[in-house]
Amino acid sequence: MSSDVTGHVGDTSAHGCTVILRPDGNLLAQVPELQEGMLMADIYLNEPEQA
Repeated sequence: MSSDVTGHVGDTSAHGCTVILRPDGNLLAQVPELQEGMLMADIYLNEPEQA
């Protein structure tokens, strides 16, 4: 998971792009750039990794 903020403070802009990544690094979910949002995902710790 990578969290970020969206918005402007003074001369600083933040573009967001909060994401949840799978263990293999592939994208599972993403909040669109420059939009506020929330992501949720079920995480199964005892499941074998998929090939």
